[in-house]
Parts: sequence; C-alpha cells; structure tokens
Amino acid sequence: MKRLIPMLVFLICLQTVSIFAQDANVVKVASVTAENVTFEAWIANQRINLGDPIHVNYKIANKSKRPIFVVTKNIDNKLIVEDDKIVFPRPFVLVSGHEAYDYSFKRINAGESTSGLLTITAAEYRDSRSWSVTVGLGFVFDLEGLTPKSKEIRDPIPFKQLLSSRLRTIALGPLSALVVGN
Repeated sequence: MKRLIPMLVFLICLQTVSIFAQDANVVKVASVTAENVTFEAWIANQRINLGDPIHVNYKIANKSKRPIFVVTKNIDNKLIVEDDKIVFPRPFVLVSGHEAYDYSFKRINAGESTSGLLTITAAEYRDSRSWSVTVGLGFVFDLEGLTPKSKEIRDPIPFKQLLSSRLRTIALGPLSALVVGN
C-alpha cells in the first residue's frame, strides 16, 4: 500500500500537467530515411490572411550512393481537408484497379537535391483557424519496367504492382499554419 500512494500521486501530477500543455507550432520538419534520403518541409509564413494561399516548401536531398526518382501522381491526387487538417497525400498506388494512371519521375543524382513549392488555395481551406498541414512524398531507386503513363490498350496492373513494391513514401508534419480573418 505504501508503494501505491506515491505512484498514484505521480500519475495524478502527470494528468494535471498534460491538461495545461499546448501543442507547439511546428514551422519545419525533417526526416532521414534508412537509405540516407533527407526530406524537409516548412511553411515560411506561419500567419496567413484569410483568402491568401498557404505555401508549403519542401526539399529532398539524396545523400545515398545511387540516384533516386521522386514519384508524383499527376491524376486523382487531391488534397485531403478534414476538420483542421490538410494533407498532401503520399503518391500511393491502388493496385487493384484497371483505371488509367499518370505518374512522373524526377531524377535526383547521388549528392544532389531538389526543392519545390506546394500551394493550398483559399478555396481549399476556407476557414480562419489554426491548420495542421502534412506533406506526403515518395521515391523509388529503380525505374526499370516503369512507364509513367498508361496507354489505353495496356493492362495497368503489372505496372502498379511493380511501382507499389518499389515505392518508399514518407509523411512530413504536421506543420502549423494560422489563418486569420480580415
């Protein structure tokens, strides 16, 4: 019984502290994969006026010993907006469907990097509030057998299976963006 009381007091203190804690406003996130590919994402302007776009910067640095190919899904890759969350989806591959596909592959040689800008328009977020933004990215090491766009007479299943088996994805976030009203 004597050992139980200090443990209960400790647990009550933990609960009390967590009630008053606030989430930090994250301005930049970075991750390094086991293959030594570095991903960074950040929102330079954390305070955005309602009606202005939210700009998300990203950088991918290939510190591995071989080239990588950043995979971008060009069709049916819509933003996901739910509650206070905005997600740029990872370029996932739905293997079961026979529908057309359209991917692009950007080569990054060993020791090189690339950067870009993703934009969330005001029509996509609509409300003034604190938004949580997550960025999904993906890459492959090998393009052999992968064609970026389907042809009408070709069955896309073998391509999708091959891409799915090679694709490495990452989600960066959440980043904080505060949208304020006029």
